[in-house]
Amino acid sequence: MAAWIDGMSVDEATAFASAADLLAQARLPAIAGLVADVDAIRAGIRLAEAIGGMVDPLGAPELYAALGGLVSAGQMATTPTEAVCRADLVVAVGEAAARSPLLHRLAASSPVHGSTAGTAREIMVLGGSPPEAIAHKACPL
Repeated sequence: MAAWIDGMSVDEATAFASAADLLAQARLPAIAGLVADVDAIRAGIRLAEAIGGMVDPLGAPELYAALGGLVSAGQMATTPTEAVCRADLVVAVGEAAARSPLLHRLAASSPVHGSTAGTAREIMVLGGSPPEAIAHKACPL
C-alpha cells in the first residue's frame, strides 16, 4: 500500500514516523471513521487512549441517538481519558472498580479541561475498599 506525504510517495517507515510526529504534536487528536472490523476499531480506541485523543466512529449519529435516552435520564457515558481530564467526582461501585487501574489514574491526577479544571477530584468507593495507594484520596461510604 502506498503512502503519500505532501504529494510524494514515501515508504511505510517514513509514513509511520510522520504520523507519529503529527500525533505527538496534536492537542486533541481525533481517530475518526473506523469503518473496519472489531480488531481495527479496538486498535483505534487503544491508540486514542494512549495519545489522549478522542474517537469519532462512523456510526456516531446512531450511537448518540441511542445514548440520548440515557442522557435525558441524567446518565452519562464517557471514555477513560475524558474521565481523567474532566471528572471532579468519581464514584467506584464494588471491589473490582475500587481496585481498577483507572481509579489509580483518577486518584493521581486532577481535572485539566472544562469547568472542573484545576479543582480537586473527590473519589467515593461504594461496596469495596480502595487500595492503600489511593486510600488517602478516597472516602469509603
